[in-house]
Amino acid sequence: MGSDSLKQSWDVWAQAETELTVETGEPVLKMIYVDSLQSNWAHENLGRLLDAESMRTRDAGGLLVLLSKPGDGGLRWHAGNLSHTHLKVVNLHGVILLQGVKPRTPLYAVNQDPWKGYPSVTLTPIH
Repeated sequence: MGSDSLKQSWDVWAQAETELTVETGEPVLKMIYVDSLQSNWAHENLGRLLDAESMRTRDAGGLLVLLSKPGDGGLRWHAGNLSHTHLKVVNLHGVILLQGVKPRTPLYAVNQDPWKGYPSVTLTPIH
């Protein structure tokens, strides 16, 4: 897709964000799957676009979550450098494990307590 299509899509995204913010009075949680972004728009300006989105999110007091598969490829590397926090999540034999890469943290098992009647998660350190 060309740069016009990318700009149009991003304008639709920004409009939806503005409407949600006005409707709720709260900043928006934005989640972007970096690999899909890169496969849908093979465009050299994606890095600058992520930079601008990061600054826009920070200024609005929101949270931007960038998700990707493991790897060092182009936009993933850029997203990693843009991030203040980098978490690694893996599923090992049915157990979800979480570890901070940036900043570095110990390894934790993610546990869910289904008996509380609402989503409740605890982190158990793995020694």
